[in-house]
Amino acid sequence: MRTEIGSEFWDVPLTEKENHIFDKATWFVSGRAAFRSILQQIKIENAGLKPLKVALPSYLCESMIEPLIKEDVEYKFYSVSFKDGFFRCNYSNIDDCNIILVIDYFGYDALSNDFPRSNKTIIRDLTHSIFTKNYNDADYYFGSMRKWAGFLSGGFAWNREGRIFEPTEIASDYIALRKKAMDLKSDYIDEKTSSKDYLNVYRGAEYLLENCDIAISDSNDIKNAKHLDIEFIKVTRRNNAAVLIDGLADICLITSLNPNDCPLFVPIVIDEREKLRKYLIDRNIYCPIHWPKPYKDQNESDDLYERELSLVCDQRYSTNDMKRIVSTVREFMEINKNA
Repeated sequence: MRTEIGSEFWDVPLTEKENHIFDKATWFVSGRAAFRSILQQIKIENAGLKPLKVALPSYLCESMIEPLIKEDVEYKFYSVSFKDGFFRCNYSNIDDCNIILVIDYFGYDALSNDFPRSNKTIIRDLTHSIFTKNYNDADYYFGSMRKWAGFLSGGFAWNREGRIFEPTEIASDYIALRKKAMDLKSDYIDEKTSSKDYLNVYRGAEYLLENCDIAISDSNDIKNAKHLDIEFIKVTRRNNAAVLIDGLADICLITSLNPNDCPLFVPIVIDEREKLRKYLIDRNIYCPIHWPKPYKDQNESDDLYERELSLVCDQRYSTNDMKRIVSTVREFMEINKNA
């Protein structure tokens, strides 16, 4: 097996025992499709009684803006910053909004959250925090399983009362292309081929997804989600994250694990982020950025956008892999300390 760390998944860890975390879920081709479906349901229930305006966190993925544009729903940003071990939100400027999108970040219970509830509809994005804790503070919930394991699709949503409207469209072209990419990636990891053609196939699949309407999830993904080995995922990610945090505490955004944390990544903040990312890539370690900034306005999230890098800690990898990441980052820092 190749020693590459990171990049796209190629498998899903399963167990015979069925979990019940998704019992109320309606399944979609992506998290953004799930979010858009929620917006459509709110519009129908609102029936034009009042203009809808959504408050978005200033620290988010651009894909969360697209459904609002497609549904012609107005939005504005509330400020998100990180201070003293917590993500902190300032809701002082959103009195004119009647919907709030709330995000917990990176799988840590580290959001200092006191969002206003009076006359507000709360939508919670569970993509990062689905395995962190059980939430009961929102009207709607959604997320994506593609960030956690090798799901072809895996968007999900539910509301406080039950289910979200079921989609009928099938994104067969996207599903087929992503499956092809995942199979090629598996062959590469297992050293059955030296070709990295899977990268172009993944890019082609993402292009199809960006132009996809609200479609249902792949049926096998729905089955896999219900039999996902959540305990294995949590234990492995926590153990791996602990190694990274112990070895890189001086640059880690979050420096300790709470009992319920299930890390999606271990975020670090560093001035030479782009140089470090390239240094890691040159050594077959692929770590994403959360996220490229999706707007021009300056605010308290700018430091995160400019300096954050997400270190991989998922269930594909061992303690030795994490030590390799630590030593490579330390090596980079030593080389560049007087630069």
